[in-house]
Amino acid sequence: MYITENRVAGYDALLPQISPYFEGFSAAVVDIETTGLSAARDAVFLIGVLTRDEKGLKVTQFLAASREEEPEILAAFFDFIRPFELILSYNGTSFDLPFLNKRSRRHRMQHRIDPCRSVDYLRLFRTSYLPGILPDLKLKTVEKLAGVDREDTISGKDCIAMFRAFSEKNDRLAGKKVLLHNFEDLSCFPALDKLIRKIDLHAALMKTGFPVRSASHGIFFVREIKCSGDAILARGDLPDCAFDLDYYGEDFTLRADSMADRFELDAAMPSADGLPPREINARIREILVSV
Repeated sequence: MYITENRVAGYDALLPQISPYFEGFSAAVVDIETTGLSAARDAVFLIGVLTRDEKGLKVTQFLAASREEEPEILAAFFDFIRPFELILSYNGTSFDLPFLNKRSRRHRMQHRIDPCRSVDYLRLFRTSYLPGILPDLKLKTVEKLAGVDREDTISGKDCIAMFRAFSEKNDRLAGKKVLLHNFEDLSCFPALDKLIRKIDLHAALMKTGFPVRSASHGIFFVREIKCSGDAILARGDLPDCAFDLDYYGEDFTLRADSMADRFELDAAMPSADGLPPREINARIREILVSV
């Protein structure tokens, strides 16, 4: 197994710079390279993670010397990622995180990333104006709109052949190309903030969900919001819930099931179904922060 670290120049912030949704959370961006699309048959051979420390942004990569080293890079990655509260990605909710979890189970490992912690940029952009102006929402297409110039010229599919040449023939140049491809998939994320600022993030997060840190009960991950008449119904995950919760506020009810790690918030709000997402999200956050 090879572990590499490289700095990302030109940027300081990792999370989208729109308060208050992500302020104060620890986060990491994750991107993987695999031998195919089936977690049942294929393996992950490279896991890259973009994080921020006191010196700025850096990419840490876990590269297997061969397919047989998959358990080693999985163990190293899960140990590395454990302290982070949010996992950012591009299509990670549907692909990267489930793939990692399934491969972990395949090797009878106990490691797992809870999908509720995922913030998926692809899902945010799908709810925006971007599908109307771009031919597709592939990462390289979106990068170009954000003004990103890549040195890397290979595709994810090319990475499979490159890894085979690296692992079977000790082709170091092929290994470097795979690392560069993964590095640039990650290092583009700060630049995507330009596009995040231009979309209606409030509306996007109302559809895809957002985290809220409460005063006493850890992090609520809001996943579903419905408005009807003068009421808001919000549901989601509370993975660190140690016991059942029943709150009865003056104008809201909050219940959490510790066995299912789920919560449900029912709050009164005049003309809720006609209000903009900014106000609805703010109301939900106000209640969950206070409990």
